[in-house]
Amino acid sequence: MDDFALQQACIDAYLSGADARHENLAYGAVLMLGGMADNGGLVGGIGELHITDSPRVIADGVAGLRRFVLTDVADLVERAAAEYRRMRPTGEEEISAEDEALWEKLDEEWFRLTENGRIDAIAVTLQQP
Repeated sequence: MDDFALQQACIDAYLSGADARHENLAYGAVLMLGGMADNGGLVGGIGELHITDSPRVIADGVAGLRRFVLTDVADLVERAAAEYRRMRPTGEEEISAEDEALWEKLDEEWFRLTENGRIDAIAVTLQQP
């Protein structure tokens, strides 16, 4: 199975709650979280998950990142989620210029930590015997 097919299978298993290997479900959660962060920035992605009543993806994604020993990325996601909840407890608040700068810094850190394909590389480890 190529990496893309494996990634899609893991996402599908995570979303459907299918009976799958724990590693695949964990990777599906990581990919869901990563996709939101890559498309809307880390903090914006977290906000979208809160707005759509999907905060479990954040917790599952963090657990998956820890499972695959990407603890620096997991720590960043937890910090960004806490900051988002502080900045926008209802998801509607205007944010200060200081918080806007922090939001941008957290987004930049996400892209710095993940730009080298660390999340995609998990697929390779899952396919090893």
